[in-house]
Amino acid sequence: MSLDSAQRDVIAHQQQLAKLHQEKGHEAQRAAESSKKSHSASEAATRASSVSTLQSKVREAQRHEGDAVKSQNKVAAIESKIAAEQKRLVDAQKRLASEQDRMTQSQIARHKEMVREQERQMRAVSSTLGKHTRLHAETRKAVYKLQQLPERITVLFLALDPRDQPELLLGEEVRAVMDTIRKAEHRDSVHFESRWGRSAPRRPAGDQRVSSAHRAL
Repeated sequence: MSLDSAQRDVIAHQQQLAKLHQEKGHEAQRAAESSKKSHSASEAATRASSVSTLQSKVREAQRHEGDAVKSQNKVAAIESKIAAEQKRLVDAQKRLASEQDRMTQSQIARHKEMVREQERQMRAVSSTLGKHTRLHAETRKAVYKLQQLPERITVLFLALDPRDQPELLLGEEVRAVMDTIRKAEHRDSVHFESRWGRSAPRRPAGDQRVSSAHRAL
């Protein structure tokens, strides 16, 4: 049973009780009026001057007395209905109280769950903020390291062509390296230098061009 249904049930029993009390009041009033009329007729009978009048007043008193008894019986029946309806009202009020308690407990449970959900969300936000803070710190550290790098680096090529082995074509290797540097996007940030060992034979004429080329960078 829902809370609204329980409330409607209580109101219905309260309205029925009010109606029964009203009916009881009307019947009690009829019983009192009938009893009063019966009493008046009985007194009139004692003052009757003739037999016919006496008999008429006696019948009238008896009729009103019968009406009074009927009304009193109706009052008794209504009182029984009132007692039963009051019991039903008490039961309905208990059901209403139980439903209200259930609703209250449900609201408390929902509130607790909402609080737990908010706490979970806050923990998630805190965790995300912590990750962002760590990433920010790592980024700053990486940027700082990048800032510490020299704007221009020097590439040193050391060459030695042994006398007792076939020529290694080191000059061509130097030219290949320099050609790669010239084609690179950050070529202006690279300074290329070559150094030749003393035991190597006299450098070929092409080596002079290599030196001139790397100085042009």
